Order: sequence, then C-alpha cells, then structure tokens
Amino acid sequence: MNSEHVIQLDYRKDFDGLRQAVAHGANLNSVDEDGRTPLMHAVLASDADSAMVRFLVLNGANPNAADAGQKWTPLHFAARDQKLPVVQALLV
Repeated sequence: MNSEHVIQLDYRKDFDGLRQAVAHGANLNSVDEDGRTPLMHAVLASDADSAMVRFLVLNGANPNAADAGQKWTPLHFAARDQKLPVVQALLV
C-alpha cells in the first residue's frame, strides 16, 4: 500500500480503512512526491480532524518528520494555520 492510498483514506476520514491498512502493514511514514507524509496531509486538510491526527500518531506516524521543501513538521503547519486542537493532538 503506497502513501497515496493512505492519504486518500486519511482525506476521507476512513478510520476503518486506515485500521485495516495499519493491520496489513501500511507505512504511515511513507512520503509523496513533495516529501509529505499522510500525517502532514491530515494536518494540512482544510477540515483537519484532531481525532484523525491522534489516530495516525498513536499508530506510528512520525510527528517530527519534515517535508522535502520547507523542512517543516506537522506541528509547523498546524501552528501556522492556528489549528489548536490539531496542535494538541500532535503533542500526545
């Protein structure tokens, strides 16, 4: 399962699909062409869901991974966009 599939499950907030993907060994730290992980996409979504962010972190997504361009972490993006519940979820 590639990062694009995990990112799509993430965008759809498909917790059941993500649980199955994790159970089958999905790499939650895989990156897309911009060097962004599924966790970064969850944080960057306009309707970012702190429960989804927490789920990803608790299941192995690295909250300290930096993207390829700006070298920003998910916390940088969440703070920039003033998404306090997401910031709190990243600090689990």
